[in-house]
Amino acid sequence: MTVRQAEALSPDVITPEAGLAVLRGAVDRLKTGSRRAGHPFLGPLSVDEWTQFHLRHAEMHVSFAAPESAT
Repeated sequence: MTVRQAEALSPDVITPEAGLAVLRGAVDRLKTGSRRAGHPFLGPLSVDEWTQFHLRHAEMHVSFAAPESAT
């Protein structure tokens, strides 16, 4: 693992407001940009293929989220 990869796995702590601003910026880039990074295994993907792949991937991660128990 490179230093850059390790830093990406443990980003700086930021406020919820700052995190929301980063998320909104990323969503805006996805809406307006047409460049997507190639997949390391699948290779180049169209914008639609890239979007579907990553939406499905995010869906899998979100499926693990559960409400905090009220204890």
